[in-house]
Amino acid sequence: MLDSFISILTSLNLESVSDLISDTFTLLAGFVAIGIPLSVQVVEKAAQRYKSEYLIKHLSSWYWFTPTVLVSGSFIYIILALLAKYLISIQCSQGFNSLHVFIWFLISYFFLLILVIGMWYRHLLTTLQKRPEDLLNDLS
Repeated sequence: MLDSFISILTSLNLESVSDLISDTFTLLAGFVAIGIPLSVQVVEKAAQRYKSEYLIKHLSSWYWFTPTVLVSGSFIYIILALLAKYLISIQCSQGFNSLHVFIWFLISYFFLLILVIGMWYRHLLTTLQKRPEDLLNDLS
């Protein structure tokens, strides 16, 4: 079982991963560039309609996830991905090493970040579609 796990880890072609990392930057930047203005729009609409600071905070966050966390998580990914690109460029060996584990961690982190961003968009879009009475009922 351990052999099959190691073979999955080492099956990754590090040179092609280096090229894909640049594409993930573009995808992540697009999500952040859309998400931040959308969340600002939701908060502005709420501030115009309601005078409740608690309601505005509720609309601009989703559990622990806020636009600040979105930017911070994306920034951490970009730093880790740049580190991975650098390590791949200086150490492209065929054998199993800790770089493979780091790359798999980075892939998992990217997909987790995309999943959370998607759930954030879902929260924002469902919030925008709610009537004021429904929003107030959600708070109670």
